[in-house]
Amino acid sequence: MPYISKRYHSKDFVEYTPYYCLGIHLFLWLVLLFSSSSPQTLVNQTVTTKVVDGKTVAKLEPIVLKKNYMGAHRIDVKPIMRNQTFLNYEIQLQDQTGKVVVSAIKPAWINNRSAIDGDLLGRIDFRVSQRRQKLTPVIVVLGYFDDIGRPLYQDALQNNSSNQKVYANIRFRIKIVDGVIDTNHIWMGIIGTLLMTILCFYSVRKTGELVIEKDIYKNYFTAIAEFKDPNKLVEVKVKFIVDGILPDNLLISLWVCDNNDQLFYHDEEKIIYLNSLLEYPSDAKILERIGNHIFYFLLPKPGKYTFHIRLNSHECFKPTYLWVKEGVKTLSGVDIIEITESKEI
Repeated sequence: MPYISKRYHSKDFVEYTPYYCLGIHLFLWLVLLFSSSSPQTLVNQTVTTKVVDGKTVAKLEPIVLKKNYMGAHRIDVKPIMRNQTFLNYEIQLQDQTGKVVVSAIKPAWINNRSAIDGDLLGRIDFRVSQRRQKLTPVIVVLGYFDDIGRPLYQDALQNNSSNQKVYANIRFRIKIVDGVIDTNHIWMGIIGTLLMTILCFYSVRKTGELVIEKDIYKNYFTAIAEFKDPNKLVEVKVKFIVDGILPDNLLISLWVCDNNDQLFYHDEEKIIYLNSLLEYPSDAKILERIGNHIFYFLLPKPGKYTFHIRLNSHECFKPTYLWVKEGVKTLSGVDIIEITESKEI
């Protein structure tokens, strides 16, 4: 039965998974850039504690917080302490009834005035559930001690008529920011999607079942392989090394025959040089050229097929390589040679 072949450009076998991973990777970079510009500072001030109901407390004016659909609110608190002291304080956010809706306890310490050797910063990231919610930031001193554990009290006679001991007053730097995004998770996502993208691109190049792998020291050779599924894309890849003095119009000829040696396809293609091997350091003379060409086929039916390959040169003094794979995927549209049975009798 006669066969006909047609060549056309197709994207039917493109694997898009690597591009999805790349798109997510680029989106995370945009989120990272957006996160650095989106935060808005609502409060940035220094307050001093005072005694309220026998406790050392710093209290700010109520602020209205809006619900965020991206990012969160953040409150940073940093005490200004004496040298060689230890402090336990609680960060609270109270609603209009005085109920604590968000809180965290921070143990802080400092060993020198530059705060290089110390741990002072307390931080809470939170999100409000209502569209608009008025909250009051409050700092409560739970304990203030010197380096040997003795409590640091203020003068009770001056500051507390009940003669009750209360901790010494402390200044706190308080900063409240709206629209904060935790970039630690974004960086983890960027690294993870980058690795996944590289793996996906590499995997696509390795798809398909290798049915022929051959190398020979000739400018022509023949190889036979059996194919199982005519709906799968077949990749025929030839790589060779030729003398550097050869012209650029080197051609490669390919014949495809069935098991009965009936010719399915024959054509000549101009080869693509991948690179050149140069002689250094004299006149940079080209010693060798590495050539490459890839054919893509859709075969008419399962069975054994014979591939005859010839180069129009006798200067292949290193192996010529042939790889044939069945069921490959591509990263872009490719020119496909489809061989079909002719309906003519």
